[in-house]
Amino acid sequence: MPPGSLGPGRPAGLGGAVVALALTAVWLGPSGAALAHSRPSFATNISASGSKVAIQTTFGLLVGRWTDPTPGSWRWICPQAMGSIDIEDPATFYVDDETLLMPGFNGLTVGTNDACDWLPAAEDLENVPVFSGARSPVDERVAYALTSRPRSSNAVFTTGDGGLTWSPAGTELTGAARYDSVVVAPSDDLRLYVGGSSVSSNPSGMSTAFVFRSEDGGATWTTTSTSMRLGERAFRIRAVDPRDPNHVLASFGSAFSGRLVASTDGGRSFQDVIEVSSIDALQWRPDGDVVVLSGANETGIWRSRDGGLSFLRIREDLHALCLTYIGTELWACGGIDDETQVTRSFDDGETWSPVMVFETDLDVVVPCGADTTVGAICPAAVDELRDDFDLPPLDVGPEDPGPGEDAPDPGANDSGCSSSAPSSFVWLLLLGTFVQRRGWTLS
Repeated sequence: MPPGSLGPGRPAGLGGAVVALALTAVWLGPSGAALAHSRPSFATNISASGSKVAIQTTFGLLVGRWTDPTPGSWRWICPQAMGSIDIEDPATFYVDDETLLMPGFNGLTVGTNDACDWLPAAEDLENVPVFSGARSPVDERVAYALTSRPRSSNAVFTTGDGGLTWSPAGTELTGAARYDSVVVAPSDDLRLYVGGSSVSSNPSGMSTAFVFRSEDGGATWTTTSTSMRLGERAFRIRAVDPRDPNHVLASFGSAFSGRLVASTDGGRSFQDVIEVSSIDALQWRPDGDVVVLSGANETGIWRSRDGGLSFLRIREDLHALCLTYIGTELWACGGIDDETQVTRSFDDGETWSPVMVFETDLDVVVPCGADTTVGAICPAAVDELRDDFDLPPLDVGPEDPGPGEDAPDPGANDSGCSSSAPSSFVWLLLLGTFVQRRGWTLS
């Protein structure tokens, strides 16, 4: 991932390099300029439903229409309104055209009213690490959320009403120390996979990867484990073949490389496919013929035309942190140049065209009324983000309070969203606490 970024699926300890990089991320942007929201601005996840698309970034959520992604059409939702911690990269995703789900360290939150209102999903999913979620390929009202409590019981929770109510899908998950990924097979909505791991505290010790497989929608689970290579610290289920529920692609990660593996027996055994600098994104084309892989560092774009059995690098100059097929279009977090933050391809990754440049294509205003979660919380964060993007501050006077009649004073901090940048000392304490509790490292 880019310098200064920490995200789910990056296990292990807190070292001097993390501390130094944390201070850099708090104060410096890509060109050395201070960033008030503490991190360089980049996209981390893309989700679509119907004509809508939601792009998760390091400074909040951008909601628009993938059918018409014109400059100025994007609505910005500040991360504070969604309940997100600033150093997280939650993979927000649509349940249906009207509802968004956001996993995170503080639990699962639900976004409604065109992303203007956000509430905890359920008491059992509040203040609980939820690192991954997935939607049913058959019923858009059905979704799953995976908890990852340290040293405690965990489960896959499910909703059948678009996120209104949640309950455990079935038996608890046991064996792993953390649970990072839940995936539903596109061709069998009852086939679920969960990826977990137990990382050795001894640098020379062997860590263990776990695959949990369910054939009844999460009611019961079969567990398979395998040893990681020395130095590998993360394991994730990446994708399931759209045509074969037993064909699974997964990845192992270390500080220096990412290893892609494949299973044709439902996760019972894996074979090596390719090893690259970093695996941050993998996407199967909906028809199952093409798989595209990408990552940060020097990975580039790799493509498979044989269902993930072999890959060929087709681009060296684009390092996408996420990949998402929307119909036949392949969208990516990243661009050919530093300014372009979202791109798309119409030929499975060979050629790319820009979708969005944050500094020029975003109209950073509060898009919701004052009686909404976003309208009550986000005004305090507007000016700092506009300053990051070199936009003039909003002139919001008493006669024109912006969207909603009683929008808060942009300088107010009653919501906890102060418009001034936090001190490096406070941010370092926060980062140290989260890294230590969650088991992060950089890779």
